[in-house]
Amino acid sequence: MKNNNRLLIIYLVAILTSNSVFAQTGNDTISGAITLKQSIEYALRNQPAVKQAAIDQQINEKDIRIGLSGWLPQLGSVGSYNHYIKGSPVPATTPGVFSTIDEFSSLSFQASQTIYNNDVFLASKTANYSRLYYQQNTVSTQINVVSDVSKAFFSVLLSQKQLNIISQNITRLQRSLKDATSRYQAGVVDKIDSKQATIALNNELATRKTTQESINGKLAYLKQIMGVNPGLRFLCLMILPATNVTL
Repeated sequence: MKNNNRLLIIYLVAILTSNSVFAQTGNDTISGAITLKQSIEYALRNQPAVKQAAIDQQINEKDIRIGLSGWLPQLGSVGSYNHYIKGSPVPATTPGVFSTIDEFSSLSFQASQTIYNNDVFLASKTANYSRLYYQQNTVSTQINVVSDVSKAFFSVLLSQKQLNIISQNITRLQRSLKDATSRYQAGVVDKIDSKQATIALNNELATRKTTQESINGKLAYLKQIMGVNPGLRFLCLMILPATNVTL
């Protein structure tokens, strides 16, 4: 059990540090048999909570840049152009002669640098803490998703293993019922053995039905925390040992 926990921890760390986990595809689909690794990677790409955490981190980064933009040099320019239809506002230098200058333009540039601003100073002080908070929030969300998907996956696997055992028990009880019926018809035993075998078989059939319904609910929950389309059907395949679990 300790070895399994150690392997699971190593596996979770490898998943979170893998760049391929966060690769986006145009049509992210899942079909056929899947492994625990594939289910976790799919959840990290499609789980709404993970997406929201990544979006919040991006928004925070933009807010930090906006807050710190006040430190940047500010450049501005002003231009003007005037055209006088009649006459010129500039008198001629020679008496009795009218000026022909009827167009005037000007262009000016201005540059400024903020030396101190309380809001910008506060933004620079809180930028690292804010960035660290959202980074940790993203990682924490990813860890929670990995943990939830892993537990749901193995819960489905355990139930399906139980279903396989129940199916084997039903096969054994069916043979026992057939043998008890044959012995009763041959007069070797009374009808009690046949009735007991029938009751045991019916109980096991009811247990199989309950287990099947439980698997359906657990699969629906696994799809939900993975961010899978509810209408998508898939099989699960465990990594170690390589055991198929069927829907």
